[in-house]
Amino acid sequence: MKLTGTMIAICFLVFVGCDNNTYIRNYYLGDEDVSADSPDEAPDILEQDEVADSADSAEDPDKADSADSSDSAEEPDTADTAEHDEAVDSIESYRECRRAEDCTAFGNNFCIISECVDGYCEYHERDSLCDDGNDLTIHDSCRHGECVGEGVECTRDDHCENNNPCFLHSCEEHVCKFEIVDDGVRCGDGMSCEDAMCVESEYCKEVEFYPENELVNYTRWEDNGCDGVWDMCTTYMFPVTIDENTSSQSHTVDRYCDGTCDENIKKVYEGAGFVVQEISSSCDLMTVNWCTTYAYDVSRRSYFFFNAGCDDDRERDFCEYTFYDEDGVISHLVVDDECDGWYEYCEDRNGSSAVEVECNNCVDIILNEDGSLSQVERPNGTRCGDGMGCADGECAQASNCFEIEYYENGGHHVFQDRGCDGILDNCYEYEETEYHDNGHWTVRQSEDDGCDGNCDRYSVLEYDGFGNHINSVVWTCNHESVLYCNNYNYDSQGRHSFRFHDEECNGEFLDNDYCDFIFYGDNGDYLQVRDHRCDHEYETCRQGNMETGEEYGVECDLCVLFSLDEGNHVRQIPRENGVRCGDGMACIDGNCIQCDTCVEKGELIELENGDFWQQSAYDYGCDDVCNMLVAETYGPDGELIARAERGASAPMEVCMEYLH
Repeated sequence: MKLTGTMIAICFLVFVGCDNNTYIRNYYLGDEDVSADSPDEAPDILEQDEVADSADSAEDPDKADSADSSDSAEEPDTADTAEHDEAVDSIESYRECRRAEDCTAFGNNFCIISECVDGYCEYHERDSLCDDGNDLTIHDSCRHGECVGEGVECTRDDHCENNNPCFLHSCEEHVCKFEIVDDGVRCGDGMSCEDAMCVESEYCKEVEFYPENELVNYTRWEDNGCDGVWDMCTTYMFPVTIDENTSSQSHTVDRYCDGTCDENIKKVYEGAGFVVQEISSSCDLMTVNWCTTYAYDVSRRSYFFFNAGCDDDRERDFCEYTFYDEDGVISHLVVDDECDGWYEYCEDRNGSSAVEVECNNCVDIILNEDGSLSQVERPNGTRCGDGMGCADGECAQASNCFEIEYYENGGHHVFQDRGCDGILDNCYEYEETEYHDNGHWTVRQSEDDGCDGNCDRYSVLEYDGFGNHINSVVWTCNHESVLYCNNYNYDSQGRHSFRFHDEECNGEFLDNDYCDFIFYGDNGDYLQVRDHRCDHEYETCRQGNMETGEEYGVECDLCVLFSLDEGNHVRQIPRENGVRCGDGMACIDGNCIQCDTCVEKGELIELENGDFWQQSAYDYGCDDVCNMLVAETYGPDGELIARAERGASAPMEVCMEYLH
């Protein structure tokens, strides 16, 4: 505040009414106190009026001296008083106190007197001189609880210069008029105006409105670094109403402020002014650059979709999901590059801090119609990482992954990834299911090895009433010829225990046929044995665990015979002593050990007279060479009745065919 001769007269007039304070009703602001050190944050319930025309009356000292003290007290403006009373009436309760320091509703406002009366706060307007803290004003005095000053007297504009570039000054009707420059306006190298102060800044801007233009609203200039060089100019059009709930606004972007339009952006708003879509195009509107889509959960943005090219190509697109806690604060953020359901970046939020965390790719994030987000577990077997598959919503080690895509016509597509390495090995396309009177049903499928888009086989699959795959017939894709058949058995627990692969679908065991036995142990362990030609010469064995998905190759035990019992359970039976189990090796009491003689016996045949007859092939040296054939006859009690021998020199395979 600047003191002038005129102010002396003002002081006299103000002090006349110092004892006539205006009473402000008690009111309650709630449990949260307003700091006395932060008057700017106090609730603005008082209207700020201009000081009365006391300066005009004070210019004539005689007139001021002769004025009656009651006349010098100016009647308050009726409208201002009504607004002031309305603001005070909006307070609903009282604020309790023990001392005046507890009454801090107006902070350290000099023009408000705070008192504690009978346990409740009372506030009074002070009617006196004050200092509004602005050196550019004079005649400062309290009015309606606010300190208000008048402009400095002047005759020219330069009389109002205050050396603050964040004020616009002018001399109008012999009084200095001051206007605070908008925040962000450059006031020096690396400096911008903030709250009427010139401070260091990295960003400056200026805005110009066009009140005479019916299409263009305003232009904003941006200076990154506040170095006096405009980096971007944006011109905004007036909003356009689309319907009662939707509007749009377009703006053009000039990235170097060289007068050339570089991009046109249209924003679509819905409801309470939320942006739901943005479209970027060339300035002639002939080419679309990118599109964005937003969704909101209540008033919070929950979903953001950036579509590069505004097309179906997702290579450069990404989706962003935002989750909130009960207090409406961001708790979790998920980013999905290419919007393919595979989440690449996730972070947990704790207040203002963010920590990157591992994404859970065993959960699908669903955007609901109301803008909220839901999380649904993905099917077991869905790949969630290298060698990893989903199991009950968690990512775990797995040897086989797959995904299923359903069609509206009742069919579906299965994508199989053996090893869960991200490379599809087999793709199966299933037609609509056919149901039969016996409770069975049939499904027809096309198989694509390598998932290259070419059909390799066409299969007809039959299932029993329990959903077990019991047989299949595999054709060429043109359905002209049969390739092979498979027959399956299941044990009493519904587990696949046996498969017979019949290459020519004739029911005979030929060279390209094979049998698969699956023996189940404890704790999910299993042993899978493949027997080519189904001759009990086991060539390939694999051991694994159904719970962990782990599987690996093991050496086959050739001294064990695998067979099915009546319940289709695979049983392991020790082979007879003397059965060859390797070069120079024979089975003795279930163990494969070195031996000089190996014996393979044929089927034990019952004769009409009650005796039994059996042929055997002897391999001296266990070198897989048949040296002698023996035929033996046994009585009903197993006693040897007759024996015939014949020398031989042939592969054991030939002798075995003879025995069978």
